[in-house]
Amino acid sequence: MQRRQRRIAIGIDLDSPHKHHTDVAGGILAYARQHDWECRFEPFIGPSPQVLDRRGQYDGIIARVSRAAADYVRRARIPTVNVWLGSPDRSLPRVVPDQHAAGRMAAAHLLERGFRRFGFLGYRRDYNSVLQLNGLQSALAGTEYTCSAHTIPREPRNSQVWHHLQESLVHWVNSWKTPIGVFATQDVTCRYLANVCLQMGLRIPDDVSLIACGLSELICEHLYPPLTSIEHNFERIGYLAARLLDRLMAGATEPSPRSTRRPQIRNGLNGFQAAALK
Repeated sequence: MQRRQRRIAIGIDLDSPHKHHTDVAGGILAYARQHDWECRFEPFIGPSPQVLDRRGQYDGIIARVSRAAADYVRRARIPTVNVWLGSPDRSLPRVVPDQHAAGRMAAAHLLERGFRRFGFLGYRRDYNSVLQLNGLQSALAGTEYTCSAHTIPREPRNSQVWHHLQESLVHWVNSWKTPIGVFATQDVTCRYLANVCLQMGLRIPDDVSLIACGLSELICEHLYPPLTSIEHNFERIGYLAARLLDRLMAGATEPSPRSTRRPQIRNGLNGFQAAALK
């Protein structure tokens, strides 16, 4: 007897095509093609009448799990894998980037190049940034080196916020003693900082060595100067999430939601890439 085709919901909003969203979705779909899954995008999984009326429609879910989605999948008893590090749910199985490891990698990269002053640029109220900074600081623990941290708002929405962001970066850069190595939470954030450094007459990488995170080719390779970046390999995250979901649908015991994978470092853009998974 032929097994019924699995039906999978992908709870990722692709309306804003962030690289980490599209790449995770791409990894999920790659696994789905290999295993003949039928996938549908359901970006807002939760207790809406439309979803509740289709209870039992899906055999499994891979999603950026909101609180409403977590409540729904528990009631519906649908195997689910979370792919959102900042999710309010910490109980469901998940495959997410190890941002703490990214911070440690950035510190190791800069230490190997002889830097003794460090900085970190992150987003306000952002869990990824908190973990990255913690990783960077943990790698510097036991040394006499310190790290100057600065945060900015995510995705400035108007010109006033944008100009205030620029002014805050100028003020922060003016507080530095160079040479300095700086890790930025995302590629676009690092590009903002690189532009300010160049405008202020600092040389990259002589006065300031910058490390970004995300490895977006558009931002890292096609603008000056090219940026060194840490890659989390989000396609791999999506693929592993699908593989984990396959095991759960087959009746496997749920793993710890905080299980980790050791990061890998390989040569890449501007000499440094890392695939860090958690």
